[in-house]
Amino acid sequence: MPEKNVLLVDSELLTRDLLGNHLRHMGFKVSAVETASAALKLVPRSSFRLALLSDKIGDKQLKELVGRLRAHEADALVFLVTPRACEASYLESRQIYDLIVKPFRLEEVSVRLRHAVESITLRRALRASAEKISRLERELAAFGEAAEEVRIPDLSTLNADGIGAAVRPEKSAENTPGSQPVRPEASAEKAGDDMFEKIRKLDILRKAGILTSGEFNRKKKELLDRI
Repeated sequence: MPEKNVLLVDSELLTRDLLGNHLRHMGFKVSAVETASAALKLVPRSSFRLALLSDKIGDKQLKELVGRLRAHEADALVFLVTPRACEASYLESRQIYDLIVKPFRLEEVSVRLRHAVESITLRRALRASAEKISRLERELAAFGEAAEEVRIPDLSTLNADGIGAAVRPEKSAENTPGSQPVRPEASAEKAGDDMFEKIRKLDILRKAGILTSGEFNRKKKELLDRI
């Protein structure tokens, strides 16, 4: 895992050996170097999400190294190895996550590093969740736009000649010269046939995904209520 890669920078050989061996025993892959310039060469080639930096490298190089680490890994957490306590404002201004104060206890170092790994895991999970929410919001917005573009046909547009076609006015048999009067029974039968034909058209729209089942049932009821 990338968070298992740890950068250790300290000019003291004893500190590098002591911390380096302990971190390896914890399961970390440690890159231990003596100077900030050597560390800067390693950063582009590795995914360091954890770093232990000695304050002896100097404030200017400390800022540069922290900036380079975070530029390559947004979740990088940096510990400052120092013989003295520092104010919170100092740590915040230099983007330092926590301190390892000399003389340190290895058990305490273990606890702090485990907490750092948990923090990295949570940050990555939160980022992934935020990206997923943004993607879903974009998809919902796209669906909304598509729904506005697709107009669900009104009942009056459903006729026997085609789905979604406008109803064409029919000539009244009563106004046709020489035509026979239309019997009321025939008119009722024709109206019933038209209604069922429209229901059939609605069902085709439902199967095509243009109408939902709820919309289909509602429009079907409207038609049946007219009979």
